[in-house]
Amino acid sequence: MEARESTYLSCPESFGHVRHEWEGQHVIDARTGADGVFMALRHELGSTAGPTCQHTDTAYIRGRDAREFAVPLECVRLAAQ
Repeated sequence: MEARESTYLSCPESFGHVRHEWEGQHVIDARTGADGVFMALRHELGSTAGPTCQHTDTAYIRGRDAREFAVPLECVRLAAQ
């Protein structure tokens, strides 16, 4: 039990909005082809299972229908201008 608790406690729960140079620009989700305006980037705690913490960077994109959807940052590409 001590090992699990110490692993969990050593994992910083840092998350929040991160500035990104693409905010406000037209982008595409490379996985689905969906496009929209890059609205925000959040650094989030993904998993505390195992010996290391896993953090993810999630991009929030506002689509043409004005609804936002979340995409892993590594799947976002700038749209051709």
